[in-house]
Amino acid sequence: MSHELKTRTEDNILHVDVSGPRDAATVAAAAQEIAALCKKKAIPMALIDVTGLEGELKTLDAFSLVVKHFPTLRELSRLKKVAVIDNELTEERHRFLENVAVNRGFNFRIFDDCDKATEWLRE
Repeated sequence: MSHELKTRTEDNILHVDVSGPRDAATVAAAAQEIAALCKKKAIPMALIDVTGLEGELKTLDAFSLVVKHFPTLRELSRLKKVAVIDNELTEERHRFLENVAVNRGFNFRIFDDCDKATEWLRE
């Protein structure tokens, strides 16, 4: 099963809804596409809703994505901030994934509320 992205731009933020299987390959491919869109449109921020993904991303897969795939995204985009909306992760997993990303220089947060995510992006 492949993934699907639905996008729109509002207030210099790329809004993306991602659907498909929740696995490392899908998340990596979606991240590449989102980074390329941000570069093409010169958009510095992304609000990514992954509540449409099915299944659960394992902790080790999440770590590997940040360590292996996120650095290549720097070359593909001008992203300064990324907010992810997800209702599937526990608070513990939110903190782990955020910490791994932030410790590697990414301005990245996970939210379970779209309004809070948008507010953080606009700060």
